[in-house]
Amino acid sequence: MSAPAAAAGPPPPSPLARERAAYRRSRSRRSTLIALASTLVFAGLLVAAVAGSPGWPRVRETFLDPQVAWESLPAVLSGLWLNLRVLVVAELGVLVLGLLIAVLRTLRGPVFLPVRLLATGYVDLFRGVPLLVALYLIGFGLPALRLQGIPTDAAVLGTLTLVLVYSAYVAEVFRAGIESVHPSQARGPVHERWFRPDTPDLSVRRDGHCE
Repeated sequence: MSAPAAAAGPPPPSPLARERAAYRRSRSRRSTLIALASTLVFAGLLVAAVAGSPGWPRVRETFLDPQVAWESLPAVLSGLWLNLRVLVVAELGVLVLGLLIAVLRTLRGPVFLPVRLLATGYVDLFRGVPLLVALYLIGFGLPALRLQGIPTDAAVLGTLTLVLVYSAYVAEVFRAGIESVHPSQARGPVHERWFRPDTPDLSVRRDGHCE
C-alpha cells in the first residue's frame, strides 16, 4: 500500500491553493511593472531637467566629449594598470606588517614592554592620522629630507603610505583574533595541530577571516 502511494507523488494542490498562487503571481507581475514604469518616468524627468538646463552644452563639452574621452583612454588604462600594481604590492605589505605588529603587541613578559609600547604607538598614530594627511607627509616630507636611499617616486611613496596606514587597522584585526583564543586550547587536540594558542592561523580562523 505504501509503495504505490509513494510512487504516485504528492497530491495535487487544492483549488484554493492554486487560486492563491495565481494571485501572488499576478501581484508580483503588477509590482514589477509599476516599479519599472516609475523608474523610467523618474529617469526621463531627470534627463529632461539636466538636458534642458542653460549650462548643459557647456557641461557636455567639458565632461562628456567622446573625442576627448577616446584620446584620454591610453592614459586612463595606464593609470588603471598602476592602480592594480599598487593594490597587489600594498595588500601583501599590509598583511605582513599588520601580522608582525599584532604579534609584537601580544608578546608577554616585562622584557617586551618597549616593543609593545612601540607597536601600540604605531597603531594609535597611523589609525589617528587621515590617509590624505599621511600621503602629504610621506609623499612630500620624505623627499624633502634629502636622505641617501630615500625613494622619490610618487608610486613608491604612495604604496608605502598605504602599507603604513592600513597595516595599523589590520594589526588590530589580527590582534583581536589572537587574543580571542582561550589558553585552554594550548592543550589537547588543538595543541597537537596548532602547537600554540596564539598561533596566527588559528586566531584568524576564530576571527572569521579565513572561512
